[in-house]
Amino acid sequence: MRILVIAFIIGVAAIMSWIVLQPECRDGEIFENEQQCVNTAGYDRRFCEQAFSRKKDAIHRAGNVFATQSDCQMRHPVCIEYPSAHGWTPKPSGYCVVRASDGALATMVPVYGPRK
Repeated sequence: MRILVIAFIIGVAAIMSWIVLQPECRDGEIFENEQQCVNTAGYDRRFCEQAFSRKKDAIHRAGNVFATQSDCQMRHPVCIEYPSAHGWTPKPSGYCVVRASDGALATMVPVYGPRK
């Protein structure tokens, strides 16, 4: 019976470790801004311009909306107005940019810094 309990605990610990160690931006790279994207090997200026022209769409799709600025700042250090101006959202510390196999932008997702 002890062996079963120990095996269960080790299994749960292994699963939790695997989840925690997953990269924040799978299959892509995190960039703070367009210039950082351009300065990275494999990303040209045209691709980075197209990707970063969609920042507001990426924030909008993330959906982290708080009714008031103080509600947002209770959980995040810096907040900005939500793109549609109907609330507040955390300011992204960067964007996870994933390039498709054809060279186009596959996805762009905001990445947020640590919570309070």
